[in-house]
Amino acid sequence: MALVQSQQETTGLAAPPAPSNYVGTIVGESTSTEFRMAVAHEAVREQDLVAVDADLRATDNSNNVQHIRIWAKVQRIERLNPLFPSEAGHELAATRTNPFDTVLSLSREMVTAVCQVLGSEARDAGTGGKLDKLRYPPQPASSVYRPDSQDMARVVIGDLGQRTHRALDIATLSNRPDVTVSVDGHAIVTRHLAILAMTGAGKSWTARRIIEQLAAKNYPIVIFDPHGDYTGLADVKSLTSRVQRYCAQFPLFDEDADAVARIVSSLGYDLTETMQERFIGVFRAATRFIRAEQQELDKRTDWLAKRLNKNDLRKYGIKPNMWLIANLAEAGELTLRYEDNDSKRLLIEWGWEGFDTYSKRDAGTLEGIKKRTYKAARVLHTMEQTNQKIARSTEPLPTDRKELVRYGGISIISLAGYTSDFQATIYSLIANDLFQARVQDELKLPVLLVLEEAHTFVPGRASTSAEERSIAITKQIAQEGRKFGIGLVMISQRPSRLDETTLSQCNSYIIMRLVNPADQNFVRRVIESLGEDDARLLPDLDVGEALISGQLINFPVLARIKPPESQGEREEEDAFQALEQARHSMIQG
Repeated sequence: MALVQSQQETTGLAAPPAPSNYVGTIVGESTSTEFRMAVAHEAVREQDLVAVDADLRATDNSNNVQHIRIWAKVQRIERLNPLFPSEAGHELAATRTNPFDTVLSLSREMVTAVCQVLGSEARDAGTGGKLDKLRYPPQPASSVYRPDSQDMARVVIGDLGQRTHRALDIATLSNRPDVTVSVDGHAIVTRHLAILAMTGAGKSWTARRIIEQLAAKNYPIVIFDPHGDYTGLADVKSLTSRVQRYCAQFPLFDEDADAVARIVSSLGYDLTETMQERFIGVFRAATRFIRAEQQELDKRTDWLAKRLNKNDLRKYGIKPNMWLIANLAEAGELTLRYEDNDSKRLLIEWGWEGFDTYSKRDAGTLEGIKKRTYKAARVLHTMEQTNQKIARSTEPLPTDRKELVRYGGISIISLAGYTSDFQATIYSLIANDLFQARVQDELKLPVLLVLEEAHTFVPGRASTSAEERSIAITKQIAQEGRKFGIGLVMISQRPSRLDETTLSQCNSYIIMRLVNPADQNFVRRVIESLGEDDARLLPDLDVGEALISGQLINFPVLARIKPPESQGEREEEDAFQALEQARHSMIQG
């Protein structure tokens, strides 16, 4: 119902607030979206929540008066001394004169706060926190006051106060540590969240706090962890039995031959055009070689070990990896070089298409493939070892990706050690499998996907086919995931490198310190709920401070994130203490 200011014989002002809560008086022009306040001495700070009481009558010509409270946020504070002009300041500076040694007035300061109106509610609102749009400006000369902590907490969470089962306790107001900031977990898991911050500002800290809160509500979570930031979740007592860490062995044989050839070239050295043509045959032969029944596979392994004079193949067996491709290329090379017709017949029988047309001249081509593939296998093996060390697990990813999603479970997929291209490939394969399983109703539980260093998986511009596939599946989940119960949390230290379309699909944002101008401008352009005054704060936020905005909260607030229980693999330790500890260990050893 639209309202207008009550016409009373009195001034029309509501009763003044208690002196201890008074922070200022409305001055000058006010609108339904903004007013200016003359500030009592040091009574408020930027981003503080304040309130104004008003009495308004209905527009239906009745005499009914509604007693409302108008809520506002202090956006910026301006300080001016009209009796101390800048010319006087320059004169004093030039003569090196202390202003206090002059007759100039230094006490007549005018401190004015520009306040953004957030909305209004009935003064007897009770437990609800939803605010209505204000359609008539507050009256100049009205007293502005600081509401109590209970009212602040109620209004910050809005409707969430009636649905506490969805509330996640993640922060306190930055200027009022006694006011808890809870956010809507439903908005996070269904409408996607972006956490954006420069390195060291606290983005992983924030993500872990949210994950721990969601885990307490048994929501299934799958985390793609490029650096080991989430391994510490398993050390939280309440989560120990629910966290499963996986080392992400690269699913080589889930790729096509051309993609694997590009991997060999990038990890080893470039395959020539002729080698690329022959590599397709080697790769397909390796694929068919490994997919035999166990008894037949044992027979083939024994032959390969004998052909290459590598007894370790008998001892440890063969696996679907880069070593197998290299071994088979070497076996083909030796078969052609020594014109071993029996071996040639077996390779053809086991599925090496076109091998019957190979001649001795092709032995050199296969030798080149062998050398490059062995080098790529060594590099890939080193990456996998690094991955296992940081993951603190040798548990491989399940073939059935649906096993990653468990009621109350957290699956951490360690991607540490791999190049960004490999990380994007692993992620896109898993994300696509989970999305298709939800679409086809094969996966019964909803799931939240957490992408740390999201610009690796969803870059603004794809430079490889792996990145193209990764962007495509993430866009699809961002646009359609809500219908199928798949949510996204995207975490990035370089938001300007993120795909703009995907980021714009996030309806909730937690933005921490950003110093890079390109990142600041990108965030201003993409995030509609972020005002200019809020954006101005980004480079000056403290570690752990964040602007929380979007559907997860009633209105944007500046908050300080509460500490998570878990620690990340990369929690920074004192470099000099670490040096002395290492030296002590060397002496003891």
